[in-house]
Amino acid sequence: MATRLGRRFSNSTVIDSEYLRTSNAGTRRYRYTLKCDCGNIYKLSDKAFGQAAEPCAKCRKPQQKNENSLYRNPLFNAWQSMHNRCSNPNDPGFANYGGRGIHVCAEWTGISNYPGAKKGMSGFRAFLEDMGDRPKGHTLERIDNNGPYSKANCKWATPAEQAKNRRTNVLVTLDGETKIFKDWCKQAGLDYRMLLEKMRGTTRTHEYMLNRYWIKVRGVRKRFTAWANEFSVDPNALWGFVDKSGLEVWDAFELVAERRNWQPTPPITHPT
Repeated sequence: MATRLGRRFSNSTVIDSEYLRTSNAGTRRYRYTLKCDCGNIYKLSDKAFGQAAEPCAKCRKPQQKNENSLYRNPLFNAWQSMHNRCSNPNDPGFANYGGRGIHVCAEWTGISNYPGAKKGMSGFRAFLEDMGDRPKGHTLERIDNNGPYSKANCKWATPAEQAKNRRTNVLVTLDGETKIFKDWCKQAGLDYRMLLEKMRGTTRTHEYMLNRYWIKVRGVRKRFTAWANEFSVDPNALWGFVDKSGLEVWDAFELVAERRNWQPTPPITHPT
């Protein structure tokens, strides 16, 4: 009993104690008087003495009020959903997140420091501090789809950015530049679904399909019909030649360009 006098617990100091009774087991019971740094004086039984490691009731009320307001924060549902996807096997998205080993970093998974607080709110505070306010029309995205939810691997992204970062996206490198296959099709003016359909049941790659239908001749890329018009060649006749000769279509156009001594038009430069 005496050893607790003068001891500090959180923001309180034990200033007095009084004997209450002796239990049937022979344990002497005491009630302690503590003084908080805020000036509040309160009493705790030795059974409840562990709570003295937390702020006194007077100090705790503003914290509890602030804690409750966090649940009304618009980002709370996003934070909670993130945890459910990674840790709740009953969540519809668990297979694609927790089931693949995706987890939430320790900083964003915390437990508050006072009695009665719901699990994780200190983690939510850290999440808010790290991510800041969510821009309008943005959602939480992991930069590396195989990485965790953490400050270093998360950002607020638009739906278009999210779509480009899906695991199902196929990256293709052409002429030293890497983009997703769908973006290359859009740039080339090709029908994305048509190319996928032509690939079905074959061993052709996405890169091959782009090169076949967005053909590079002497450093210039054009669609098949554009090259046919450039060389005044009947498209059907050229496809027939390609099929019979076994040449790739780009090799056939290179052959036409060579026979006609065709050179790309140099870019126009303006004097400075």
